[in-house]
Amino acid sequence: MTYFVETPLRDFSLCLGRFSLAMRYLYVKAQEHCREYPDLQICKDLDIALKNLKLRLNYDHKIITFAKVDVAKITGKRPQIMIKLCLLIPKRVFAE
Repeated sequence: MTYFVETPLRDFSLCLGRFSLAMRYLYVKAQEHCREYPDLQICKDLDIALKNLKLRLNYDHKIITFAKVDVAKITGKRPQIMIKLCLLIPKRVFAE
């Protein structure tokens, strides 16, 4: 069972490049893409291509953003605290 509370955010900046699992995921997906399209310029050196990606998420006042703070209780395990970045995207953001 998971219990959570929504906490509004006023500002944030998060770099996905600091998460090793995110970088590993991007590398695996890039390899899959390059197997299908080997002649692409980025496929010549994936390491450089991934280093040049802009992976920072910054706060945008047009998007309603909140943190979801969860406490998960799983039978046989200690409770886990999780923080998730959540957002509600108004349709007008994509129309601009």
